Amino acid sequence: MSYTPAMLWPEPGSNILRWSRSGVVTGQEDTWTTEVFTWNTPRHTVAAPALARHVDGVYMAWVDDGDHIYTSKLGDGPTGDQDQTTWSSSIDTGFRTHQRPAIASYAGQLYLAWKDATENTIHWAHGSAAGWEVEVATPWPTDYGPALGSSFFAGMFMAWRGRTPDSQLHWTRFNGTARWFDGPDNRYEGWSADGPALVGTFGHVHMAWRGDRDDKRLWWSKYDGGWAAQQPLDGWSVTAPSLATEDGQTVSLVYTEQNPQDGHGQLYWSHTTPAGDWAAHQPVDGRRAYYSPATA
Repeated sequence: MSYTPAMLWPEPGSNILRWSRSGVVTGQEDTWTTEVFTWNTPRHTVAAPALARHVDGVYMAWVDDGDHIYTSKLGDGPTGDQDQTTWSSSIDTGFRTHQRPAIASYAGQLYLAWKDATENTIHWAHGSAAGWEVEVATPWPTDYGPALGSSFFAGMFMAWRGRTPDSQLHWTRFNGTARWFDGPDNRYEGWSADGPALVGTFGHVHMAWRGDRDDKRLWWSKYDGGWAAQQPLDGWSVTAPSLATEDGQTVSLVYTEQNPQDGHGQLYWSHTTPAGDWAAHQPVDGRRAYYSPATA
């Protein structure tokens, strides 16, 4: 079943959320449509939004003008209609954060993870279009929102940046039997000034992040029984990137380009190639954001 590939970003200045579809909708790969959608009643955010592809459509999560996390679903049911442009009513999860939330689908269930607004540790919950279950607190501290990513064979992962002065990346795996994040707090040999991004393909989990401190380069790695050494990407940003996959094989990368030679929040994107490397990074015309964009 196929659903609308989407990009979601806050408009600079107003922080009104806008979204668009990729050229896959019109049969044009490697492009994004020029049409931009918004809501009749504008949805604002004070942090970067999140998107996830689930069994019945695309879901979004965002933080309102205060600190509540809301969710919504694209379309009214599992029709597989790629022309859907209607989102469901906003659901106030009751969960609170000031940072980007994470949303992911795994084994037929939706999951949310976020940095709690008061405890500065990661919380998570599972739910559906109807609502969300009771939140679960973890002992893992962070300064930024965590990331979630799931793979059919590798399982679901959570990754996050530590709490200052710890800028190293951490990760753990979901216990599919207990259906709980009860794994160890593992460290990865990468450092960041923001939270990472995760996405799962059929057999792997991919991670991307911006460097630490003055290092605005984007970096990435892939999990295949273990995490590969970090590799630089041909992109720069002061915020976290976003990762997604449409077919379970090709990985897309979207980010806010804020290299000193470019700047102004121009959105850029790239994708992996059959050879396993990355295509040239291209601007998405007319799209700018100061917060991280989201894609699914």
